[in-house]
Parts: sequence; C-alpha cells; structure tokens
Amino acid sequence: MNTSPASDAGFDAAEEGRRPARTSTIVWGLLLTAAGVLILVWLLTDITLDPLAVLLGLTLGTGAALLVGGGVSALGARKHFTRGGNAHPTTTEQAS
Repeated sequence: MNTSPASDAGFDAAEEGRRPARTSTIVWGLLLTAAGVLILVWLLTDITLDPLAVLLGLTLGTGAALLVGGGVSALGARKHFTRGGNAHPTTTEQAS
C-alpha cells in the first residue's frame, strides 16, 4: 500500500469533478449512430439509398460538426483564461 503524498494528490484530483465530454467523442458517436440507422432503414424498408451520396453527406456533416465544436471549445477556453478563472494551483504555487 502506497501512502506517499503523491498518491493522495491523484485521488483528490479525481474527486474534484468530472471533465465534460469532448466534442470529437460526441460527433463520432453521432456519426456511427446515423450510419447504423441508415443501414437499418436500407435493410428493413424498400427505400433505396445511394451509398456514395450517404457517405458524402455523413463525411461533410461530421467535418462541419468537428469544426464548429472545435471553434466553440477554443472560444470557451480563451474566455476562461482571460477572466482568470483557473482555480487550480500551478506547481510553483503548490511548492510555496
């Protein structure tokens, strides 16, 4: 059993709160869900889908969503740091 202060620091950081889901994780999850639904629709109904058009639409939609999500994330991070809202102490503050 390791009782050093270094092992306690990692545990405290995990207890502070959960990180929000990353934009890319959400976008790729939506992409896979949309692809699965389209495959089910194609297999279970008489609707014909052009595979190339579907792939193009999914790729364009995914790229646009990743660009928008990255831009929103970048703007949010910039506002966070310019307001001085970083509540976590840096390594120099911890040493003193």
